[in-house]
Amino acid sequence: MGAIMNDKERGILCFQNTKELKGIAIMFVILGHIGIIKFTGSGAWGVSIFLILSGFGLAQSFLKSGLDKYFSKKITKVLIPFSTVTVIWIVVDKLILNKSYSFKDIILNVTGLNIMSPIDGSMWYITYLIIWYCVFYVVFKIPIKNIAKIFSMFLIGIVCYVEIGR
Repeated sequence: MGAIMNDKERGILCFQNTKELKGIAIMFVILGHIGIIKFTGSGAWGVSIFLILSGFGLAQSFLKSGLDKYFSKKITKVLIPFSTVTVIWIVVDKLILNKSYSFKDIILNVTGLNIMSPIDGSMWYITYLIIWYCVFYVVFKIPIKNIAKIFSMFLIGIVCYVEIGR
């Protein structure tokens, strides 16, 4: 695969530090959403920092253990909790607000595949993560050098950013 760096060799990007930096990034998003941080884009900065650090973590995980159990790990850590909360949200909406959703919307939302969710639009990020997990898997399955895989992910990210910005 590639050389795995221990925490001393990795310096500032050791596991514990990236975890703490992701926590700070999440705080940027939260504080931006509730209006405590007033400058425009604080949430976007938080999301960007979180995604960069998450991508670094994915790449390190790949170098350490390849793609074995990749999707089972992601389903356990992301999709199952998200799906559980979404189902609860749908039931509460129905019981308290008498709000109904189409079968298609329910399926797309519970599976995390509806970026324009009528159920909870704030969960676009989970859909984004699921898409990136799939892109990461496909790119890292290609038998090319690791640097080419990382560069490919970077280019895909730029294309997505440009296309979304249109």
